[in-house]
Amino acid sequence: MYKYLDNWIAGIVLGLILPPLVGVLGLYIYLNQTLTTMEVDLASILKMNELFDNILQLSCLVNLIPFFAFYYMRYDVASKGVIASTFIFIIIVAILNNI
Repeated sequence: MYKYLDNWIAGIVLGLILPPLVGVLGLYIYLNQTLTTMEVDLASILKMNELFDNILQLSCLVNLIPFFAFYYMRYDVASKGVIASTFIFIIIVAILNNI
């Protein structure tokens, strides 16, 4: 169908862009529901309680959606790119947890 999507670059780009977008969207929804009256600095919230690490870890689960979509369409090279981007996030989380 769309064989031009069956390459490493498409998988890596989708795998690197989708999790931070979902993480920021989830954080925005969470903060709007819990902090309705206060103006809060986003950087202080992320530093507090190591929330950034948890958001990054949970947002990597979103990579399952493009992985299984590529797998179902038999775009094996693109699904390998999604897995590679997930490993990049794993390395980032491991580095941030050791700081």
